[in-house]
Amino acid sequence: MNGARIAAPLPKARTRQPGSSRAMGLLLPAAIALPLLVTASGAWLTWRQVWREAEQEVAHAADASAEYARRIVDGLLLRIDRANDALVGLSDAEIEAREEEVHGRLRRASATGPHGNGQRAPYIFVYDREGRVLVTGNIFPAPRGQAVEREEITTGLRGPDAPPVLIGLVQYGRVTGEPFFTVIRRREEAGNGLPEGSYDGVIAASVYTEDVSAALRRLASKPTGDVLSLIRTDGLVLARSLPIAPGVRIAEGSPLLDALRRGADRASGSGPSRLDGVNRLVAYRRVEGYPVHAAAARPHTTILRRWAMAVLPLLASGVPAALALLALALLVRRGQRDLAAANAGLERHVAARTAALSESEARFRAAVEGAPFPMMLHAEDGTVLALSRSWTGITGYAAEDLPTHAAWARRAFGPERAAARQAALAEEFASGLPADPGELEVRTRQGERRFWEFHDVPVGALPDGRRLRLSAAMDTTDRRRVEERQTLLAREVDHRAKNALAVVQAALRLTPREDAGHFAAAIEARVAALARAQGLLAETNWRGADLRDLAAGALATFLPTTGGTPDAPRAELEGPPLQLAATAVQPISLVLHELATNAVKYGALSTPGGRVRLSWRSDTTAGLLRIRWQEEGGPALSGTPGRRGFGSRILGATIRGQLGGMLEEQWPPSGILCDLALPLARAVAETPEFALAR
Repeated sequence: MNGARIAAPLPKARTRQPGSSRAMGLLLPAAIALPLLVTASGAWLTWRQVWREAEQEVAHAADASAEYARRIVDGLLLRIDRANDALVGLSDAEIEAREEEVHGRLRRASATGPHGNGQRAPYIFVYDREGRVLVTGNIFPAPRGQAVEREEITTGLRGPDAPPVLIGLVQYGRVTGEPFFTVIRRREEAGNGLPEGSYDGVIAASVYTEDVSAALRRLASKPTGDVLSLIRTDGLVLARSLPIAPGVRIAEGSPLLDALRRGADRASGSGPSRLDGVNRLVAYRRVEGYPVHAAAARPHTTILRRWAMAVLPLLASGVPAALALLALALLVRRGQRDLAAANAGLERHVAARTAALSESEARFRAAVEGAPFPMMLHAEDGTVLALSRSWTGITGYAAEDLPTHAAWARRAFGPERAAARQAALAEEFASGLPADPGELEVRTRQGERRFWEFHDVPVGALPDGRRLRLSAAMDTTDRRRVEERQTLLAREVDHRAKNALAVVQAALRLTPREDAGHFAAAIEARVAALARAQGLLAETNWRGADLRDLAAGALATFLPTTGGTPDAPRAELEGPPLQLAATAVQPISLVLHELATNAVKYGALSTPGGRVRLSWRSDTTAGLLRIRWQEEGGPALSGTPGRRGFGSRILGATIRGQLGGMLEEQWPPSGILCDLALPLARAVAETPEFALAR
């Protein structure tokens, strides 16, 4: 028997006494209201589920948009770095004198490098300290004689507290007439003779807002009507998947605007849009490392349509049952009036009322049994009074297999979990309150593992005083499987990212330079170090990576386990197990690569018998991760070098700029000594063991 059954019938009604008319008058409305309550509860649970899924999907869309925005800014900064490299050591006067040559270098820097599908090459402009255009990568000769109109470029990056990167306003191009916005960074190592760290002009790279908006439209989910946007932390809308006039801002007074200005990583809300008045559910995600947020919004009408489609089957069964019980209640009330008027026919009227009551109970049970999702009505002594066909259909257990709630718990949860479930149920009966929703693993008759989200509510009591509870369940197995598929998709994305890095390596090998072979080998090694770090992150699902594993990857050739001749250069690793934070893995990998490369070319790893000792420790008192790189047995040093190489600049920018740490370098005759001090809060993953140590 696949249908539901009543495991224990309700006690038969006794002959009604005159004093019980009031109680009967209350019982009948309760019998009518209960199916409506069941239907309303199911509709409410369905609404909560649909809304929760919409929140998750909108948050995922915001994450994808933030990742896309980060790649855009990274690509523009890469071109700015290449442009700065082309200008290293040149004064403003030399740039103007050699404008055609410098223009060619900047044009190549603008045309090469990663850019999205359909994205045009950016414009690169170089400005002096007063905001005048020195040279461009797209226009020759440069439009000199006018200072830049926007004060933001000339003042936004001045001073010691200036941010490392500035995202400019949306403006119209003088040549193309199209709106664009810029990414701006200070010019470094210019040849104007200013003290180190002085403001010496900026380099700006631009991107057309229409190119970004087109990419956002491709990312947006068309069936759901999602709207994707990129917004500066001050509320300026840079790009949007729907048409919008350049320069539009989020109105003052918006709580979400306050969250953006505070630099919150995530924010969400719901209500009418300040841009077009449409009610939407919105999620914001900060673009890592930059003053930009990505937003994803979904119209309320889309969410309501999805809920309506989900709740229609419930209404189709619950409303007719409620109407039938209403009609029955009206008949019973008329019978009660007849009973009061005709005392002589008391027994006949009592019998009719009892029959009607029994029929109403049967109809209520039928409503439970016909529910489109798993539903159980059970008493506090464990007796199962009604069980939906959906319950038995999904689990494979017949109604006869489940005479009591305890029998169900033993079959579905096993002995140990069944005892805990029964104890929790006893507490729920004692409290008389609805239970908090909870997800449990259920085992079917066939041994299949499924996941149900249970919702228990009290629904009154039987005539003999036993209290009742209604347990409804929502099968979340498919949602679990979707999450597993998303995990697999994330691994696929990681795999493709590695492929993309390989493509970048190939492209860089083909890039012409003054010493093309040396340039390609150096860049290829740095990109390979980043790829190794990304591989370690993928193994832990981006929860971090072990520092020893990272160091072993950078010094694998020189570790004692690799063999070799007795006088071959060697590397030693010393330090406790330490899990790096995900955001610190790639910067530290690049630092170790630069130190190892320098040691192989010029230091201890370039001569027989040379030694490198890499050690680390957590200084919890100072809140720092201390890393020491010490070389011995290499070529004798003659003191501090006269100039800093590109590798030294990478070390300084990575440790101070990305990790917020400190770098101390010494050059004794025995070999270079580098001490790194990184904030534990930014460098080390927050594991339970580490939290206890702190």
